[in-house]
Amino acid sequence: MRVTLRQVEVFSAVARTGHFGRAADQLHLSQPTVSADLRGLERALGVQLIARSRGGSRLTSAGSAALPWALEILTSTTRLQEAARGAPESVRLAVTPSILNRIVPELMARRENAEDGLDIEILKVDTGGVESQVHSGQADVGIGHYLRPRGGLRRSRLGDDEIFALTASGVLDPERPVHLSDLQRRSLLLWPREQNPVYFDAILEVCRRHGLDPELAPADSELSGAYSYRLRSGESFTLVPADYARDASTNLSAAPLTPSARLPLQAIHRTPLAPGVGRMLDEVKAVVRAHQEG
Repeated sequence: MRVTLRQVEVFSAVARTGHFGRAADQLHLSQPTVSADLRGLERALGVQLIARSRGGSRLTSAGSAALPWALEILTSTTRLQEAARGAPESVRLAVTPSILNRIVPELMARRENAEDGLDIEILKVDTGGVESQVHSGQADVGIGHYLRPRGGLRRSRLGDDEIFALTASGVLDPERPVHLSDLQRRSLLLWPREQNPVYFDAILEVCRRHGLDPELAPADSELSGAYSYRLRSGESFTLVPADYARDASTNLSAAPLTPSARLPLQAIHRTPLAPGVGRMLDEVKAVVRAHQEG
């Protein structure tokens, strides 16, 4: 039995929403049609892709293995349609707040007068959310720190970001590197560890290498969220990429660390690279190089 494109679209939608009804709404199909298409795909492949239950639907191990390929089929189909129509190629870029504040504006400024038919759509996500956006097919490429590739995704290194300390106005001087031990009376404000355990643990390791075992402040998904008052009051400090610190509120002050510390700046994407993704990553690397050389 042959596999149809609509069956692949149905599988992707059910996997993304975890619910047959919501998938049907997104695809403008009836729920029985969605169920029938998914059963047809499972029969054609000889495996169960989705485990059904009253509480919702979840991917089986076979479904998890098949999903990246399904997303690749849908992406390639979109590229084929765009190429046939001569339409501009679109790349969806998922970025964390620190990237949004620095790399994205410089990237878009470079592309303002570009005539290569490439459109870039920016998707802002919380720290730790880049991977899921790319894995689910909602983004074509993601940029962030300590990214964790999974499900057929590939990670590449774009450069490094220097780490700055950030706290209340008047405490730090950007021209005078700070010893973290000087901030020991302040708690460390970070996002919840489950958002990106590797990144979270790397920040704590930086503290320990600098002779500080910090008390952790209550966490929010963004440093600019509900607990940001702790930074403005000086009760807490945080560690962020340099450009995030430089663009922070005037109610805050920032300084590099001594000795210095850096974060890896990374991208994740599927392989093989779509032409538009490859061109965009080349431009991002140029932005990073120019920034570090400047």
